[in-house]
Amino acid sequence: MVAEDWFGDPIKTILPEEPRNLAFGYFDQDSLLDVAYQTLTRHLYILHNLGNGHFSSTAPYAGGIKDVAAGDLDHYAGDDIVTADTEEGSMLIYLSDGYGSFEPPLIILLDVELNLIRVADLDSDNDNDLVCFGILPPDYIESIIIYWGTGDGIDPNPDFYECQIDPGCMWGDDTDAKELKVADFTGDSLNDVLVCAFGSHYDCLNDMGIGLLRSVGDRQFSESVEWILREPGVCPNNCKYRDFDLGYLDADNLLDLGLNGDPEPDFRTFINLGDGQLVEGQGLDTIPGYYMDLGDLNRDGLTDLAWSHFAGGLSAIARGDGAGGMEHVQMLYSVLRDVEMADIDTHPGHEVVGFFEDTLTVYPNITYLDPSSVEQTQIAKSHLLQVSPSVVIGSGCDITLFTGASTSPHQHSSVEIVDILGRSRATLNLKQSTDGTAFAHWDGCNDSGHPLPAGIYWIRASQNEQIAATKVTILR
Repeated sequence: MVAEDWFGDPIKTILPEEPRNLAFGYFDQDSLLDVAYQTLTRHLYILHNLGNGHFSSTAPYAGGIKDVAAGDLDHYAGDDIVTADTEEGSMLIYLSDGYGSFEPPLIILLDVELNLIRVADLDSDNDNDLVCFGILPPDYIESIIIYWGTGDGIDPNPDFYECQIDPGCMWGDDTDAKELKVADFTGDSLNDVLVCAFGSHYDCLNDMGIGLLRSVGDRQFSESVEWILREPGVCPNNCKYRDFDLGYLDADNLLDLGLNGDPEPDFRTFINLGDGQLVEGQGLDTIPGYYMDLGDLNRDGLTDLAWSHFAGGLSAIARGDGAGGMEHVQMLYSVLRDVEMADIDTHPGHEVVGFFEDTLTVYPNITYLDPSSVEQTQIAKSHLLQVSPSVVIGSGCDITLFTGASTSPHQHSSVEIVDILGRSRATLNLKQSTDGTAFAHWDGCNDSGHPLPAGIYWIRASQNEQIAATKVTILR
């Protein structure tokens, strides 16, 4: 696989307002993943997936200002939405009706100021719970807060686990959190809670750390958060955009940890040795990362990386090698925030999704169009498909299919021009010659004779139910 083969041109949707953060869920009756986002004006919007990388927005609902999460809380009619509002001390729960709309929100007034919320089945009882990071008055103790699911909602009486990176700080509420994860990190089949936290007051330690709240079963946890990774004195200046994610970076069955930001390299890996022990692995130094996500992007069973330096207008993709390392694959020249991997369209593979200001950007995954994806029906390696030039500027390109010297001139060969969304844009018949080749000239137009827009296209040649494919780029 070469650079630019994983993702096609970005697909952009203009939104009514700029998001603060995103949550993904199934909010209507189709099988397409939808998006919820809330804004600094305390509005909540639902973006219904149109299946082609674009979304349609609902009118605004009342929302919070801190975080939004999605998941099925009541075993009815798809995913529900939860918003958190620190200043108002409230949580809104929108229960889905399964048809793209939501019941009037359940308003839960809290004695807790929530910063982060996640919907996940923490105790593996098939009922989703709410896992949060927030501040507990009157002493303003930063805590991991768990609202247990009941099957038809949540128990409003939460459990608290102190999570202060500098408990001795005289200022109180000195710990802030950037990311919160629920996963089996210790390999004992029990879900744990991990948090990326840092000292947020200049007069405190200013440490950054990854905290582990270890599950011991039956809704019980270790007495306190264990700081399995801690770096002294690096905050608060460069912790604002810290981010981490979990993924299987090597060959064992333990989740490993990826972390972005300073100190260098720009992306760092920490291999899980078990029992909460980490050893630093191979890093990746390309562009500084603010937002990141880990997942399998090219469907090879290995964990890959997407990350963004939104102030510099760059994002990047790296391929995991299955041994703790990463290899740079592709630059994405877009400003992105809140980078996520999600299967947005109807084609195989996860897209890269993010936003900047009032624009949602989807990079469509085109690895399914690679020749290796049709390997079972691919023409033998000695039969090649060639395009010259591979970058079309004005006069089009010549397409040659090497079919073999013994091929009958009466055999039928055709070429289909396919865009990055898998849509057929043009069809050509190849002219068979007696020297074992079939050829055609393509002028860069669709079947109606109109020039196709600039972008990446795939040329798929078929002969006797066998297929070969190669890429061509049109510049206008």
